[in-house]
Amino acid sequence: MAKIVVPPEFPIAAPSAGLAGNSNYFLYSPGEQPGTCSNLLGLEVTINVTEDIAGSEGFGFQLNAYSPSPFPVYAQQYVISLNPMSNPPQLEASLDNGPVSPSNILLGTSLTTLAAHKLPAGYQLSISLEDDPSGKITGAKYVALDQMGNTLGSKTISLHPYLADLAPVVTFQVNLVAFGYGLTTMLSSGAGTMTYSASNLLAVTSAFPGCAAAHYITDEKANSVYGDLLSGQSQAVTQSFGVLHISRFPETPP
Repeated sequence: MAKIVVPPEFPIAAPSAGLAGNSNYFLYSPGEQPGTCSNLLGLEVTINVTEDIAGSEGFGFQLNAYSPSPFPVYAQQYVISLNPMSNPPQLEASLDNGPVSPSNILLGTSLTTLAAHKLPAGYQLSISLEDDPSGKITGAKYVALDQMGNTLGSKTISLHPYLADLAPVVTFQVNLVAFGYGLTTMLSSGAGTMTYSASNLLAVTSAFPGCAAAHYITDEKANSVYGDLLSGQSQAVTQSFGVLHISRFPETPP
């Protein structure tokens, strides 16, 4: 019997803009032919928080997903965010898909109320995309759990009213950035892991795969950082995240 040789895994090179803020790896499912992608099915992102997350302009976990040609909706954004201006503090679920005339599909709802403007260690968030038999995304389910695993909020945002504007997803990246409006947040703390899973096998790349119809990067930024990922393919990939602590007032050399 011939011996099966499994190629060794190695760290994937970081994107040209690094592994920070609005720059992270892209994940996709390779198609049957070289250089092609399959529609991602059953895509889910699960965030486990190991250190309280707090920022000057709140924060948002953005699942930034991309469609293939010829679908008119080429950018799909699914977000769980903390608006720093909400009172009491609200963890919000939203989506922003486009371009669609006369304006993008913008939908949102409150997910749960927090005790303070921070996400406590031990909490778990998840964003699960729902797809139809053709692979088009028909909605997203957002869930927040506390340290004991109790469900604090569970909301589904449906895209069924927008049937003409549905599209599949072929690649995505996840970013921890400001809550919205193109802002930059200064995170004072935050750490944990983000697990990406799908029905397909996932592969990692440092640049947009050629199957994406457009190369859009989110406007929001933060001093967040992300861990290296390895080559190979898997149905579940886990990546660490943390905060790059930047001194606003550098010490004067002695």
